[in-house]
Amino acid sequence: MSAIDTAKEIARIAVTAGLSSEIIELLEKKGVLLTEQVAVLERENAQLKAKVKELEQKLADLSPTPGGLDKVSLDFLKLLFERDDLSTETIATSLGISKGMAQYHCDLLSEAEMIQQTRIGYESDFGSSPSAYGILLKGRQYVIKNS
Repeated sequence: MSAIDTAKEIARIAVTAGLSSEIIELLEKKGVLLTEQVAVLERENAQLKAKVKELEQKLADLSPTPGGLDKVSLDFLKLLFERDDLSTETIATSLGISKGMAQYHCDLLSEAEMIQQTRIGYESDFGSSPSAYGILLKGRQYVIKNS
């Protein structure tokens, strides 16, 4: 039996038991309070369910794909699959991640021999050029098998 049903039952019993109007009024106030509490708890429950769903999605994004890479690394490879020779800054912007995370995935994918550095970055008084990466055969195979 829910809290609302209990409150209604208490009010029904009070009316049929011949209690004084003061007691009935107090019971009705308690019933209203219980109803308000239930509404608050239901809102909180809905918010928590939404948060759980959001966290489950984040966890799924971080979980490895069948081939062993997480979703961000796979998206990274797909981006290079479609547009070769991209800088970490361009990749970070395209994937909506930080430059540090982009570099982390560059390191992982380089170590797995799926991508390679195609241009070495430099900084000078006349300007700078970021490092760029391109996809290798092993990376292309991974994209094809896991897309």
